[in-house]
Amino acid sequence: MSAEVLIKNLTDVAHRLGELVATENDILRDRRPMDLEVYRDEKERLTDAYERHTAALARDKSALATVEPAAIAQLRAATRRFQDVLEEHRRRVQSAKTVTERMIRAITEDVASRDRMVKGYDGNAMMRPVIGRGEKAVSLALNRVV
Repeated sequence: MSAEVLIKNLTDVAHRLGELVATENDILRDRRPMDLEVYRDEKERLTDAYERHTAALARDKSALATVEPAAIAQLRAATRRFQDVLEEHRRRVQSAKTVTERMIRAITEDVASRDRMVKGYDGNAMMRPVIGRGEKAVSLALNRVV
């Protein structure tokens, strides 16, 4: 494959991949993560193509000298836009992950506070209320030789 064809193909793939990730960003912004599944196969195919073209370009850097400067400028612009969209995607995914983790933690703490299985005993061997937050459970061991 000639360097010009490789640059054009890489530019096209970076552009299409950038558009797809931008669409995913819109889906994440609208809180519809289940809609992402539709784009999975195309995203994998484009990502594979991007990696293949990038590796081929890295193997033959000297061929870039023969490519028109305008084609290289278009590749740089497409790559820059793709990287910007990827950064936005990273932030949106990280945000969704953080929200999900907080939700799970809150649910877990709520369930644990309602249904605590360990109850303590007071000094008179009477059951005392469930151990509250901030209190430490104390274990007791008896070593009795008969």
